[in-house]
Amino acid sequence: MEKQVGIYMIKKMKDILYEINPIIKIIIVILITITATLDRNPYFSVFLFFLTIVIIKLFSKMTILEYLYKIKVVVLMAAVYIFFIALSKWLSKETIDFEYIFALAFRFVIIGSYSFIFIQTVNPKELVMALIKYLKLSERMGFAFLSAYRFLPTFSLELEQIKFSHATRGIGDSGIFSAIKNIKTYTVPLLVNAVRRGSRLSISMESRGFGKYDKRVYYSELTISSLDKKALVLYLLIYIISFVIFMHFNLINISFIQ
Repeated sequence: MEKQVGIYMIKKMKDILYEINPIIKIIIVILITITATLDRNPYFSVFLFFLTIVIIKLFSKMTILEYLYKIKVVVLMAAVYIFFIALSKWLSKETIDFEYIFALAFRFVIIGSYSFIFIQTVNPKELVMALIKYLKLSERMGFAFLSAYRFLPTFSLELEQIKFSHATRGIGDSGIFSAIKNIKTYTVPLLVNAVRRGSRLSISMESRGFGKYDKRVYYSELTISSLDKKALVLYLLIYIISFVIFMHFNLINISFIQ
């Protein structure tokens, strides 16, 4: 019995990151983006990146290796950026400030990592509801965004079906540049299906009275719970305390002129 309770508590702790209100995550992402953009030193950004690893370890079902694998693209972009900036400085015989170059490159990593966590742990429906409720986004724009987001996996599946269909009929070019040459044959069927889906969706929304009333009624209301408040306060405390410590040791250099 105690073992079952322990497993249940671990599962609940792992699900915490998914239960937090999207508006809280938006505030944190904006804060991190501003910090990474204005700081000319890389040390605090590196700390914030390692903080994401702690968050993934404690509050997510994803393993650390899976997380690092998912953000490998932004890490590669940062490495390529460092290489080319250092190479251009070396060829022009200028002084290479590796600290500042690393800070610029690590912005890709820190912003990309927090954005990845945001995307992976936010329900699109709750995100739209949060944008409408807290940021006063119009309902028409919100539901248009939600519809487009929901259709993306469908379009990907349809594209694969079109490719298989053309291959069985011997249609299309093959070779290194086949993806570019076959864009036209793939695009037309996709556009036709997109128009059909959009037409059906508009008729469905109109038949349900979308936009008729000034205030909509939702099946489930999005609120800021005690968990959301605790998560925001805890993260801000860690952020502020670490920021003060890094400032004390002159490891942060905030500059509005880059």
